[in-house]
Amino acid sequence: MKIQTCKYDNWLDLKKSFFSGIQAAIAEFQDDLPTRAKMKIDSIVAPEASNVDSVFSRLNQIKSLQRVTEECNLALDFDVYNRDVQNFKKSNRPTPHFRIICLDESKNMPSGEEIAALHSKYSDQVAIVFAVVGIDSISYVQIYPTDLPDQIST
Repeated sequence: MKIQTCKYDNWLDLKKSFFSGIQAAIAEFQDDLPTRAKMKIDSIVAPEASNVDSVFSRLNQIKSLQRVTEECNLALDFDVYNRDVQNFKKSNRPTPHFRIICLDESKNMPSGEEIAALHSKYSDQVAIVFAVVGIDSISYVQIYPTDLPDQIST
């Protein structure tokens, strides 16, 4: 199976690559199924995985963003409210159920820094949904900044 390590400039190319890669993987998996049953599978963290700290240090490949910038080129397109909102007024809007940002699939996806900056603008923890719009499809993506622990207390 080919592992595609290159980066894509737009969402459409990434989707095409994923679908072609998954089709090739399915075909190869079905052809090699009897052989794979006899294979030994090893852990990706062995032999260093003697305790929880060593497992986390082995799996910690992406460093956390320490500082969130104030600049953000992303702009919200829609605040979406469910129809159960009582007494809605434009002058005193309630908290939306989620927010939508529309992106063109031929453009670059926002960077992690931009997404973190966007989330830092709002303290209400409302979901931000990216609507990646193509000629004949719309894909919805939610991306949240996440901090993984470096250590687990016992």
